[in-house]
Amino acid sequence: MAESFLRRPYLDRQADNIERALSSLDLPARVQGGQVGSHWVRYHLTPVSGTRADKVVQVAEEVADAIGVSGLRIAERSQGLTIDVPLQQGTELRLLPLLHALPGLSASTAVVGMSIEGRPLLFNLTKPSTWNLLVYAPKGYGKSELVRTLMMSLALTSRRSQLSMLGIDIGGRELAVLESLPHALTDLATEPKFAEEILTWLSEEAARRLVAGVASPHLVLLIDDLGWLTDKREEHTLAALKHIGQIGVDVGIHFIAATQAPLPVSLRDLTDHRGVVEVIPDENAFLKGKTSVGRFQFTSNSDVSIADVAWLSLRDLDTASKLAVAGWRATGMSPLPAIEFD
Repeated sequence: MAESFLRRPYLDRQADNIERALSSLDLPARVQGGQVGSHWVRYHLTPVSGTRADKVVQVAEEVADAIGVSGLRIAERSQGLTIDVPLQQGTELRLLPLLHALPGLSASTAVVGMSIEGRPLLFNLTKPSTWNLLVYAPKGYGKSELVRTLMMSLALTSRRSQLSMLGIDIGGRELAVLESLPHALTDLATEPKFAEEILTWLSEEAARRLVAGVASPHLVLLIDDLGWLTDKREEHTLAALKHIGQIGVDVGIHFIAATQAPLPVSLRDLTDHRGVVEVIPDENAFLKGKTSVGRFQFTSNSDVSIADVAWLSLRDLDTASKLAVAGWRATGMSPLPAIEFD
């Protein structure tokens, strides 16, 4: 199924990210094509005037961190610099073509991607069993991409009057597009103080709604990543998130949050709340010693599904944002049977 979606947008996006990462390290270079192998993508780099090739080789780890992968290699060869990036599984699967292929989607539907059985995986956030999503996976596995995919699909299946979003992304690298969406209630929180204010407000809003008997419009809190909440200084802020988890099902408030695996002890009771879909890397691949980056296992009560995430290239991300602003909704063009958890 993945082969029916274009690979090129992903490669273009990764090439752009590599150039951006090197520029931020004051080592500007240009990606001049490359080759796709069975397990690696090899990009050819041309340093910009003044950039020393040996300095570029030395920053492989920093570039890997910046683009969210592990195992990246940079080398000097007879034909120039090359950068080898592990080929991520499921990267050919694009969100926008998938949305077009689906039948009319109800409001508050989050589209994940394709299950390993070849069927789209959807989550209707209005169902109590699939109210929140908690993603925990190793660094570079694709959890930020998953949160962004869920965010953009919600923006393209829901009107602002039906669903609004708030975002926390300390550093602001992954969820910045939220600010371009009409569904955003406020700016993206990229530093702890503002994040604390958002969580405190949302916890108080949950309490107000509970007293007033109000549960609409739906409010979705997006967090990438939860690591900063594990600091003891943030205990009161963590308590606000847990309060949201406790009563959110009753008042129309959700969270979609990512953190690194293993799940920190201070966050483990988040999975005890109602309606939390736990998302982890595909455990079968891990047991076999293989890492299928971007392939996750989704568990809700007794329902389990494994799926590859549908990605957004930089161009697709810009297109999706413009569609949301224009009021376009994912109504689909041809039926494609999907998996939706009960």
